[in-house]
Amino acid sequence: RAGRFHRTGHRGTSRGTSRRPVTMTTRDGGEKVRLSFERLHYTVNVKGSGLPKALLQNINGDVTSGHVLAILGPSGAGKTTLLNALTLQQAGGSPSGYIRVNGEPLTTAMYDRVCAYVEQFDT
Repeated sequence: RAGRFHRTGHRGTSRGTSRRPVTMTTRDGGEKVRLSFERLHYTVNVKGSGLPKALLQNINGDVTSGHVLAILGPSGAGKTTLLNALTLQQAGGSPSGYIRVNGEPLTTAMYDRVCAYVEQFDT
């Protein structure tokens, strides 16, 4: 189902978050958008042992048009894993949880219409 992670079919990785509101608008400047996420989990298998390791556990939050959300934390805290999960990117792990836009499950098509994500590239 759209808006809910499955083991296959979605892209994603991200880490760490805050419950403080953030605002997003459609690319054409139209309607206000509310992105909400509930019970996000992201698990990977540890190389060698194959044992599962949780990178995200029970992350919840809201992002609303007109506000700014800061995701802060030390290196390895899960900030990038969270952002990747919210952008439906999946890189070798098993995500689960719910992501909604204005109460509707987030789909790739909806993400492409109302969201933008500029990745940081360190040199």
